[in-house]
Amino acid sequence: MSGGTRLVTGMSDTAYHADASTLSSTGARLMLDCPARYRWDMDHRRPYAPALELGHAAHALVLGAGSPIQVVDADSWRSAAARGQRDEALEAGRIPLLEREHEQVLAMAAAVRTHPVAGPLLTAPGAVREASIYWTDEATGAACRARPDWMDGEMAAIIDYKTTSRSASPHEFGRIAAQFGYHLQAAWYRDAIATITGTPPAFLHVVQETRPPYLASVVRLDEEALEAGAVEAERARRLWVECTASGSWPGYAPDVHPVSLPGWYVDSVLGDDDIEVA
Repeated sequence: MSGGTRLVTGMSDTAYHADASTLSSTGARLMLDCPARYRWDMDHRRPYAPALELGHAAHALVLGAGSPIQVVDADSWRSAAARGQRDEALEAGRIPLLEREHEQVLAMAAAVRTHPVAGPLLTAPGAVREASIYWTDEATGAACRARPDWMDGEMAAIIDYKTTSRSASPHEFGRIAAQFGYHLQAAWYRDAIATITGTPPAFLHVVQETRPPYLASVVRLDEEALEAGAVEAERARRLWVECTASGSWPGYAPDVHPVSLPGWYVDSVLGDDDIEVA
């Protein structure tokens, strides 16, 4: 383990995400989008989002780690009583779920455990779940943190569990990874483990749909994707260090930006679509 690197177990996810003194992979993605957006998110608490709480609850049940779940005896959040229980649960660090949502995440956890690849991996003995890693990036001096969902006992492999309301098809994952920066996250977590073991681990995603029959797939980003993620990770770290030092967190460049429509759309409208009539 390199100097300054810490592996912390037993930390709540609330405490982990509240740390504004270090940069996470989620923060890195926000930095690349817009430093001003990152700064705003760090300075303001995230509003309640049912879809996020559903994902958090699925993580807790599938991984056996994370915040406890509190089931609210209601069929919606419309009533004041239900909202009051929800707010109390959030304040106490619990995940509020309606009864139907709880049944949903129970079914998701049961389904992913029957997957012939994901099930044995996620339930393997000796795994470390949701440990927090803190380190200083040597190239940029950025203070970083990471929280892998699952690591094997030797820290030779990481699994990140994702839920999606769309498709868990492996054929769709490359596009989704590019859209949400999952390749950056993978490179970030591999860097974190490498500061402990000296070797970047294998990285797998387990992706599961949130609708019946709760299909899941196990995917691995290729080396080119991980290389692109590493480049973006370093870019985000350098930008974060610069903004932290200067105290300036700029928004979008104050210019008039020329913008084009997607090529496929322009072709569909302006392309050669003459129709011959017999």
